[in-house]
Amino acid sequence: MVQAGTTGTTEAGPEATTAAVLPLMVGERIVCAANMYAGNILILGARHFDDAMHSMLRQLGIRKAAEVQGFYTNRFRFVNRTEAWKIAVSAQQIIRRVGGDSTNGGTLYSENLY
Repeated sequence: MVQAGTTGTTEAGPEATTAAVLPLMVGERIVCAANMYAGNILILGARHFDDAMHSMLRQLGIRKAAEVQGFYTNRFRFVNRTEAWKIAVSAQQIIRRVGGDSTNGGTLYSENLY
C-alpha cells in the first residue's frame, strides 16, 4: 500500500536522492496497475485485482466496489486508465492491442503492457 502523494521513501542521503531524481531523468512510464480507495489509499499490483491486491484488500477490510482503477507511474503518480493510455503510448509501452484503443480517447489495460 502506498499513501497517495508520497514517494515511498523517507530516508536521507545520496541513495534516497538518487531514487527520487532518477524517474525525473527519463520520461514518465507506467509501472504497475493500481486501485485508489477513499481518495488517498493506493493498492498496487501487476494486474487489477490479482491475488496480491485481493489479499491486501481483505487485510485492510476494503470493499472492491469503492475503487477507481488506474495505474502507478515512475513519477509516483496515480493516473486513471485514460491518462495511463496516453503515457503508455508516449513511452512506447503498448505491446499488444486488447480493445480500448479508442474508448474515451484510449483506455489502458494491464494486458496492453505485458
